[in-house]
Amino acid sequence: MFSLFVLEIDKNTETQIVSSLRQQDFEELNVLTPGISWNPEGTKLSISAKYRGEDVIYIVDTKSKDFERIPLGFKQVSSVSWSPNGDWLAFSATVLDRKDIFIYNLKSKTLKRITNDIFYDDHPIWSNDGKSLFFISSRLDYLSNNDSVISIKPWLWDDAKRDVYKIDVATGQITRITFTPDFNKTSLALSGDGKFLYFVSDENGIGNIYRLNLDSKEIKPITNSLSNITQISHSLVGENLVFSALTEGGFDLFLVKNPSGINLAMDQLPLTKFRMSQIEIKNKDSLGVISTQTVEIDTSNVNVSYGKFKIDFSRQNMVSPNADVKSSLQSLKPDENSKRYRFR
Repeated sequence: MFSLFVLEIDKNTETQIVSSLRQQDFEELNVLTPGISWNPEGTKLSISAKYRGEDVIYIVDTKSKDFERIPLGFKQVSSVSWSPNGDWLAFSATVLDRKDIFIYNLKSKTLKRITNDIFYDDHPIWSNDGKSLFFISSRLDYLSNNDSVISIKPWLWDDAKRDVYKIDVATGQITRITFTPDFNKTSLALSGDGKFLYFVSDENGIGNIYRLNLDSKEIKPITNSLSNITQISHSLVGENLVFSALTEGGFDLFLVKNPSGINLAMDQLPLTKFRMSQIEIKNKDSLGVISTQTVEIDTSNVNVSYGKFKIDFSRQNMVSPNADVKSSLQSLKPDENSKRYRFR
């Protein structure tokens, strides 16, 4: 069961808002790409979840816990983002195996498609003036937003490329922001003053947070985590950045204060063994022979491996079923009145 909580950082208290207990009204939450987003007043949350075989958007009142369901006919909806003026929701949706960016007007109940091409477009967030969207895409230098002018066969395109882009909502003009397509990018956040764009990239082999100065275009890492960082969010007021990471077998939340003022001693993070092996493979020629080209890598800061070890599968055993669960399942019988199953 997955639930939606609100955590008050100052009081260190959390409140459960809704849960995905396979209810008829509120089913499975999209935990991998939730895109939880506040309205400007901080009274409601938008999030995507499963409902009757498709994804819908929910608007949840955090005090009354009442919610509004917005079905749009998409099989998959993710990364919902509320506009600064409160009138629009931006999100990504899958149409015929193609992921594009859409916006929905909460007042007129109208839907507008922002991107319409063969490329992967995801993780949209609004600019502070509400006129543009930042998003992650696999389009490389193809900045046109029209299939008719792109003669690329989708099955031949490397959809694993990822960079950050900006699109003008009114005109559809697309601008490329980053130029490191070989590194995966998974989440975006904009500072309260709009000067810095934060994103997660696995440039060194592990997902870390990078800060992009939108004026100077300078990119610097602000974390050096050994645990993969997945999702980030910036406060609407003040200078606080929150991210999630896997620690000790579970996901936890971490708070970064004043991320715009962080300056690491290094401009590039140390490469992991995994990333170094990828560089070696990339430098092989078409015959599989290592190229004579020399790639200089500073190995002084490379993370040390866990060492050599062996795993013995010869004596592996299946885990025995829990006796208590087994006996409980045997007592599970249908309820004649509700036609649902319940324990007796």
